[in-house]
Formats: sequence, C-alpha cells, structure tokens
Amino acid sequence: MVTYLRLLAALALINPLAAMPTSNQLVKRQTNNTCTQPLVRKEWRTLSTEDRKSYIDAVKCLYNKPAVNSKEILPGVTNRYEDFVGDHILQASANHFVGHFYPWHRLHVWAYERELRLCGYEGAQPYWDWSLDAASYDDMLKSPVFDPDTGFGGNGEWVPGTPENPEPGVPLTGGTLVFNMSDRTGGGCIPNGPFANLTLHMGPQNSVAYNE
Repeated sequence: MVTYLRLLAALALINPLAAMPTSNQLVKRQTNNTCTQPLVRKEWRTLSTEDRKSYIDAVKCLYNKPAVNSKEILPGVTNRYEDFVGDHILQASANHFVGHFYPWHRLHVWAYERELRLCGYEGAQPYWDWSLDAASYDDMLKSPVFDPDTGFGGNGEWVPGTPENPEPGVPLTGGTLVFNMSDRTGGGCIPNGPFANLTLHMGPQNSVAYNE
C-alpha cells in the first residue's frame, strides 16, 4: 500500500511539471522593428551651438508652462519645470539606494526629455561627462557646461561664512548652512548665463513648500 501511495504521489507531480514551460521557452527572445529612429543622447560639448541654445530655450519654455501637479501634492510648484523638481523631491527617499534606482530615473529622464521636445527641442536629453573636465580645478570651471552663452552659467556667487558662523542672509536649516562643502567656489545665486535671476520655489533638500 505504501508503494502504491508513493506511485500516486509521483504521478500527481508529473502532470503539472509537464505543463510548465522550459527555461528555453521563458527566455525566448522576440524582436520587432518598430523603433527605427531611436533618440541618441550625446555629451553636452558634442552638441552644436544651435542645439545647445535650442535645449536651453526648451528648458525656459517649461518655466512658462503651467504646472500639472496639484498644490495639495506639491505646495511650492509654479510651473512645468518644477513639476519634475517636486516629483524627484517627493520620491527621492524611495528611489535612491534601492534596486529600482536606475529604472525610476530612466523613466523620469524620459518624461522630462519628452516635455522638452514638446517645447520645440528636437534632440535627446544630453549629459555631462564631468570626467573630461576633472584634470584640474581650472578645467572644471572652464567646462562648456558652465559657459554663460552656450551653457548653464557659472556655479554661483561665493557664499561667505562658515557652517558655524554664516554670513547674514544665507539660508539656514537648524541654525547652520544647508550644505557644507569644503573648498567650495560658489554656492550662491547664479549671476550670469541663461538662468541668472531665476527663482526656484521648492527646496532646499526635501521641502516642497512654496518659498520665494
């Protein structure tokens, strides 16, 4: 009787196992040719002057578009650009130092890229290979990314003072500077370039409240 029961148990396993797909079936690759002209993301300095300015104009365009996020979700949001800033602030703790860090940021960059193209930019989201400018301090400051005409402007005016004794008027959190970066070369308002005098209404750090 024991042998017979064991036989029944073995037979019961055979049917579902036979129905399961093999490993070859699970990894069988299927292809299609629907994406014939994929966008190619390029390093900033390889873009033509015209393309750089077109990109910057598209970013400015987002500042002139209304936000789509609710004020209940992002109290400080005032335009389409800040929608992306606020989304990243809200989800930063859940999408950093985790396995889906890359997929989430790919989606975020893709959505931003799509909005830029709706503003007339015809290229893909560029990137900055900062290692090309890392040979020296001067090389970094002279990077095309910081160019005031065909880049994003400088890295801000010098913020005086120390974390323990900051100058009056410097934004503080808990009585100290928000960020303490040794050997900093700026950190204040950007005085030149296409984004000079631009106001961001959220931050610093994880705040999405409106600020001036």
